[in-house]
Amino acid sequence: MPYGLSVVAYRLPGFDSPDFAAGVILADVLGSRRGNLYALVPRGEALFTDFDAEGFPKGGFGFATAGFTQGADGAVLVRAVRNVISGYVKDGIPADLVEAAKRHEVGDAEFRKNAIPGLANVWSQALAVEGRTSPDDDVEAIKKVTAEDVNRVAREYLRNERAVTAVLTPRLSGKPVASKGFGGGESFSPRQATAVELPPWARGTLSLPAIIPSNVKPIDLKLTNGILA
Repeated sequence: MPYGLSVVAYRLPGFDSPDFAAGVILADVLGSRRGNLYALVPRGEALFTDFDAEGFPKGGFGFATAGFTQGADGAVLVRAVRNVISGYVKDGIPADLVEAAKRHEVGDAEFRKNAIPGLANVWSQALAVEGRTSPDDDVEAIKKVTAEDVNRVAREYLRNERAVTAVLTPRLSGKPVASKGFGGGESFSPRQATAVELPPWARGTLSLPAIIPSNVKPIDLKLTNGILA
C-alpha cells in the first residue's frame, strides 16, 4: 500500500453477552463521520479513519484504523487514536450519536430482508451463528440500548492499557515485491516417503474399470438418393 496504517484493537462483548447490542452501537459510534476519531482527518492528523468490529460467542473485538502518509510517524497516530478513545471513556459517548447509530442498525437490518439472499443471511447469522430464535431478537435488543449502556460498555472494554497496537509502515522498493508465506511454501507430503501397501478399500482404485458390453448394433444404410446413413 502507498500509505501506512496505525491500528488500535480492543476487546468487545460477544454474542452470549447481554451487552452485545450495546457493543455494536459503540463500534458504530466510534466509526461515525461525526465522531472524534474521524475528526483526526480534517485536522490533518490522519488520511482516513475507521472502526470495525467482529463478534464471536464468548467475546468480540473492535479495532480503530488510521492511515498516514509515507514518512510520517505511525506511533504518533497510535497515540492520537488512543487519546480519542480515552476521551470518550472519560467524557462519555454523545447521546445523539447513540440514537443515530441505533436508527442505522435497525434500518440496515430491515433493508437486508429486501432480497432473498439477504433474508437467508440474516436468518443464518441469527440462528446458526448467534444462537437467536429470530433476527428480530437483535433488532429489539438494539432498540433497547441506551446511552448509559454504551458508556458502561466503553468504560469496561475500551481500556488502553489492554489494547493491542500495530503500525504498518510502507517502504519504497522500486519494483514489485514478491509475496511470501510465513516460513516458506506449504507441502502436505512427508519429508521421507516410503512405499506402503494400500488398504483393501483403496486397491480397487488402481485397477481399470470394467467395460460394459454394448447392446447397440449399428448398421449402414444407403438411401435412395445415394446418401449413406
